[in-house]
Order: sequence, then C-alpha cells, then structure tokens
Amino acid sequence: MSAVISQDAAGVVFALVWPVLLGCLFSVYLQWEAGR
Repeated sequence: MSAVISQDAAGVVFALVWPVLLGCLFSVYLQWEAGR
C-alpha cells in the first residue's frame, strides 16, 4: 500500500464528497427553517 496512492485517493474522495455534504447540510438547514 503506497502513501502516494492513498493521498491521491483521499483527495479524489474528498473532492467528490465535499459538495455532497454541503448539499445535504443546506437541504437540512432549509427544512429546519421551513419547519420552525
């Protein structure tokens, strides 16, 4: 297992997951605001 490959994979996963997490947080925030 190479550290370079691990870092590259982590970077790719982070780049893919980050916008998804932001979208989930934003939708949850909108639902919470609407539910108040």
